[in-house]
Amino acid sequence: MLKSKSKYDNLLLILSISLISLTVGFGLFIRQHDFTELLFFYGFFFVVYAVICRYVEGNRAIHILLGLGLFLRLVLVFVMPNLSDDIYRFIWDGRLIINGISPFAELPKHYIENKPNLTGIDQNLFNQLNSPDYFTVYPPVPQSIFAWASFIFPKNIWASMVVMKLVLLLFEAGTFFLLIKLLQHYSLPRKNTLLYALNPLIIWDAFANVHFEIAMVFFVLLALWFLTQFKWINSAFAMSFAVLSKLIPLMLLPFLIKKLGWKKAIIYFLIVGVMVILCFLPFFNLNTIKNLADSLDLYFQRFEYNASIYYALRYIGLKISGYNLIQVLGPVLALITAVSIFVMAFWKKKTNAVHPPAPSKGGEVLGDFPSKGGEVLGDFPSKGGEVLGNLSSERGDEYNASFAKQKISPSGGETNPISSFEGKTDSISPSGGETNPISSFEGKTDSISPSGGETNPISPFGGGWGVDYAKLPVQWLFATTIFLLLATTVHPWYLSLMIALSVLTRFRYPILWSGLIVMTYVNYSYAEFSENLWIVALEYTLLFAFISWEILRVTGYELRINQSKIENQKSSNP
Repeated sequence: MLKSKSKYDNLLLILSISLISLTVGFGLFIRQHDFTELLFFYGFFFVVYAVICRYVEGNRAIHILLGLGLFLRLVLVFVMPNLSDDIYRFIWDGRLIINGISPFAELPKHYIENKPNLTGIDQNLFNQLNSPDYFTVYPPVPQSIFAWASFIFPKNIWASMVVMKLVLLLFEAGTFFLLIKLLQHYSLPRKNTLLYALNPLIIWDAFANVHFEIAMVFFVLLALWFLTQFKWINSAFAMSFAVLSKLIPLMLLPFLIKKLGWKKAIIYFLIVGVMVILCFLPFFNLNTIKNLADSLDLYFQRFEYNASIYYALRYIGLKISGYNLIQVLGPVLALITAVSIFVMAFWKKKTNAVHPPAPSKGGEVLGDFPSKGGEVLGDFPSKGGEVLGNLSSERGDEYNASFAKQKISPSGGETNPISSFEGKTDSISPSGGETNPISSFEGKTDSISPSGGETNPISPFGGGWGVDYAKLPVQWLFATTIFLLLATTVHPWYLSLMIALSVLTRFRYPILWSGLIVMTYVNYSYAEFSENLWIVALEYTLLFAFISWEILRVTGYELRINQSKIENQKSSNP
């Protein structure tokens, strides 16, 4: 840590200028086939990004760097996408909508051959499509943005693109805000937001190339935020728009069954389902469902890019059968993904920690906590009172205020901020157990549940009582990881949701993956597109090694914590 404030400010200025310069250079000079230049620019940016995330200190610096993150995106608002040509399909779909035609109805070539007089739909735009033989796969949220951009600028591709990026910029600003609020809720360092805000994959790939994973991330985090505030109805509407941005968040829903209970979960799912159907209605015709199904079928049975487990199985299949088994492997891996996610969602970890019996005072147990005439909100019962923080009380305001004056938590534990630089906080949970974020960069948090047993957002299968929404980011992160590791196609921007969720956990392998996956752009540097499987092997070897190390590190830490608790309990009860 630099002791001189002026030296620190100068270093921060140099690092910020470096990121701005690299982003401008990327936007103006780098194209998809310029692999060597891309690797140099991206690698330099990633090193500066890592230094900032590790050594930044103070709220002032964090706010400046969050502003820098938005500014870097603003710089790229006016630059045409340079790593993807999906933008032309976005324009195509938007122009079909303003002509009163559903983009899901027909293949693009149909309109060139049968309706040559549609506004903005011409041979020149058709020639720039990267998927003219496939039906569109973009749900209503991006389609509505395509339509508005095309309505405002019906004949100007660049201007329509600027409108789309400005909308994504608003989503990114919202994501920054939600990450800050969620980090505060989970007692994690605010500076973890920088892991997303300054990540080069998010800025240079997802945002700069107008990928609507940006919108999906915002709505998923909004749904999570509403859950932490016990507003599960609001969360359902937010999750609806996440699904309407990309279909991927559907795989996150099973984890809500145990969190909400079957009754609320069914209502939650019904809200999502009804909202999705209503928003698809303006695009609906007899062919819509069939065409969407055909597109999804192609994804699982034809498309291949940067896969891991699938490529290994494909190789084995080629050796055995002599041909590519994607039509079998794709659906099978999708089924394995679904089963794995459901197993994760309903798995309950056994723990050696000693838990006292669940308290009950003539009340019915709702979820895992007793309630005496009150609804369970979060992890604690309420007896006709409002839940403030983690505790409910009929005199909640007075109760919490009295402890606030003494700077003591409602449990009687002292709250002691140690360092604004590292964001370390030693506090006592309502059970009297210690909550200790260890590292601001890794976002480590160890806490004790109200039962006296450990509740640790490290573990995707943690046990304990009650509705522990702190586990959801880890569970959703692992679900997304399984989905991508078993997928047949993994484009770089597919990591966007993983990166955002990792900010709220101790796991950092999505950050490493975001640095490795850029190597796959070497495939576009050849005279004809060709996938370099040596690069893919290197990428996943390093990734699997890092994931294994993180899991072992985290598991070992959990075992030490549990063993320490057991020994302490034995010593206190000879």
